Amino acid sequence: MALILEWLGEAALHRHPGLVIAGVDELRLFKGVVLRDHTAVPVSLRAGKGERRDGSLVVPVEMRGMLGGGKEIVHARALVTLADRHVEGSRTLSESVPAPLRADQEAIYESILFHGPAMQAIERVEGCDDRMIAARVATSPAPSAWAVRPLRREWLTDPLAIDAAFQLMILWCRQRLNSNSLPTAVGSYRQFRRRFPSEGVRVVLVVRHSDERRAVADIEFLDDDGVPVARIDGYECVV
Repeated sequence: MALILEWLGEAALHRHPGLVIAGVDELRLFKGVVLRDHTAVPVSLRAGKGERRDGSLVVPVEMRGMLGGGKEIVHARALVTLADRHVEGSRTLSESVPAPLRADQEAIYESILFHGPAMQAIERVEGCDDRMIAARVATSPAPSAWAVRPLRREWLTDPLAIDAAFQLMILWCRQRLNSNSLPTAVGSYRQFRRRFPSEGVRVVLVVRHSDERRAVADIEFLDDDGVPVARIDGYECVV
């Protein structure tokens, strides 16, 4: 879903160049893109007509694909907010001091998470308790490290850091619910600067609701000075 968020933002900017991505709202993942036998799967990114709201431009976007037999489907849909510049963010989550998690990066990715080397972004987990998990995570390499023909030289968001937050939610679900989780929706995403710091960010994830089927969390991405880089409100996953 982290890459889908990036691509939907790309679709909106392609139609309205010269602006920046201020946020993404109502992101819904309806059907994941399934890759089989290392075979490429074509998808299309579509942006509708923007609507002016409070000095910003809100653009509806979709990611579409094809099922067998030529039937078109919608993989994901969202509203992308474009603006002239990023606004300054402020912290909204209150933190406790979570209990230490007795697992280093190697143990996390060998025995709990399933991510390959390129996506192993969690560098150090500060702790985990019944309502939150916090960790230091890496940020993305250049797009050329992941794509043969990247759409641009720099990311609009930061797919690796954002995916790391989703990985932390899986880790929290394993620790507290003894189950895995997969993302289904993002209520809102806000970005407060042009790019994430290259040295990485601190992620603080606070769980708003959880049961045996679903969990909802709010997430902050902070630089080394504790200043917000981005925020996700209403991240939803299926447990």
